[in-house]
Amino acid sequence: MKKTNYILSLKSLLMSALVILCVTSCEDDKVDLGENYGFAYSQEAIAQKINMELEEEKTIDKSFNFVLRREAVEEVQVSYKYDETLIDVINKKANKNYKVFPKELYTLSKEEVSILPGKTLSDSVELNIKYGKGLEENVEYIIPLKATVLKGNISIPEKDSYLAFIVKVPLNSTKKSTDIKIFNCVEINRINPLNSLNFKLKNSDKYLFDAVILFSANMQYNDKTKKLHLSLNPKNKYLFDNADKYIKPLQDAGMKVVFGILPHHTAAGLANMTDAGCKQFAQEIKKFNDTYGLDGVFLDDEYGYKGTGDPSVLLPMADNKASSRLAYEIDKIMPDKWVTVYAYRDLIDMVAVEGKYPGEFVDYILPDYGITGDFSQNYYKLPKSRTGQFSMNFSNLASLKLPLPYLKELRDNGYGANMTYDVDPTEVSFKERTNSRWFGELPSQLEVLEFLTESLFDDELIFNETVYKSEWSHLEGDPEEWTGE
Repeated sequence: MKKTNYILSLKSLLMSALVILCVTSCEDDKVDLGENYGFAYSQEAIAQKINMELEEEKTIDKSFNFVLRREAVEEVQVSYKYDETLIDVINKKANKNYKVFPKELYTLSKEEVSILPGKTLSDSVELNIKYGKGLEENVEYIIPLKATVLKGNISIPEKDSYLAFIVKVPLNSTKKSTDIKIFNCVEINRINPLNSLNFKLKNSDKYLFDAVILFSANMQYNDKTKKLHLSLNPKNKYLFDNADKYIKPLQDAGMKVVFGILPHHTAAGLANMTDAGCKQFAQEIKKFNDTYGLDGVFLDDEYGYKGTGDPSVLLPMADNKASSRLAYEIDKIMPDKWVTVYAYRDLIDMVAVEGKYPGEFVDYILPDYGITGDFSQNYYKLPKSRTGQFSMNFSNLASLKLPLPYLKELRDNGYGANMTYDVDPTEVSFKERTNSRWFGELPSQLEVLEFLTESLFDDELIFNETVYKSEWSHLEGDPEEWTGE
């Protein structure tokens, strides 16, 4: 009898709880969640900022939207207006001294956007930015567009009412007479990249090097996580962790700084990733690039393909379709950054991806040493002006005599790039001068650079002998997975 009463009491308790739950649930359905709110959004924004470089005779196109935190219950309309007072708000928040970008140098495809009931994302606004002669070099400007509500029960917090569109005209410190770009590939295990600042042209007062390649971060495949990741040895890590000291001065001088990616003795190469693997690794590359404020990547497909990996991540064999997909995914997620390629092994050519040709997702190709072919033909739609010729390996002085006679041919035939590897002002051979124009003798590194300057730019090279030594070459250890921390 007592047992029966207990069961009845338990049933009553459960029924009461069920009633309370139902009532509470029904009441929750009627709870006013308060005013919905939203924010200005662009896929390319990092912490509400979009950094852009604007060059002469070029334009920049950006798209952005307005996003609600939850679905609209009625149609919402938002306008974007030029608001010069934003500059004070942004400068105070960022502790900067941005200037206002001239209103006449940009256009919007529309000033009003809508969000339909049941949706969170508005239609897109297209922003077109053009160059103007009054813009100052190396000065950061803000396009002050502020969102305001025209219709709908929503609010926009002040801090979310704008995107900081930051526009900078790069310092015109490397644009030389023929506009041929010189890439200085630096072996960062032992050479300080700041040495790139030591070479200028006498007549034009421009830097010899347009871009610096930090060679190199490593790419590895993790058998346990079945993921691709970047890794750094202690030397590399020291340099990147001190980017303000060793990288930013190069950028402040107007040079692009891109980081090399080199496979490191695992099953992964740059040409055997599945589509899913390419997308995942492109995300990793973007995270690395953004963390250190770099200007893009340099893909070099050496030392990979050791073993096998998960077939959902890695293909059993290298294929130029895979390397093309990787370059495409990097360009897609970092459209404002350079995708440069060392045309070697399975990167010697690329194919179209999703209707885009290689010349549309690769910015520059730089061939292997001693190669004289026209690689623009291997990258359809890539013009000669973005194709390198006669790359030079400065760690092998004997090899430098081969491309020297052809440098003038590079210029005359319309090619737009050249790469130097392992220029090292700390080497004794750098200062040794034979004054012989190398008839039967080896040139010094400095003599080769002087000849390059004369051949490509009709100018004289000035070398600043204040050599920057490496402060990390003594560090030891194997590459470790980079986590961004």
